[in-house]
Amino acid sequence: MAIADALNSDRDNLLAANAVDMENGRNNGLDAALLDRLELNPARIDGMIEGLQQVAQLPDPTGKITDLQDRPSGIQARQDARASGCGWDYL
Repeated sequence: MAIADALNSDRDNLLAANAVDMENGRNNGLDAALLDRLELNPARIDGMIEGLQQVAQLPDPTGKITDLQDRPSGIQARQDARASGCGWDYL
């Protein structure tokens, strides 16, 4: 939630910096479609904040076993969620 709060509280600075970036992009001939993707406005910042808030509400998957397989050799292979992604352990 700290990132969402920071985006909200620094909104004016973000919009001002983005205006400079947009002007530089126009002056350097960036394609209109790319400029549209790069442009920030209050609605887009609101969307970013909403997305961050939604992610913050998701349960933490760290440590949850997502797959468990018995290998032909008799070893069990377990896939679990980790901070760095998913990983396999052989038991």
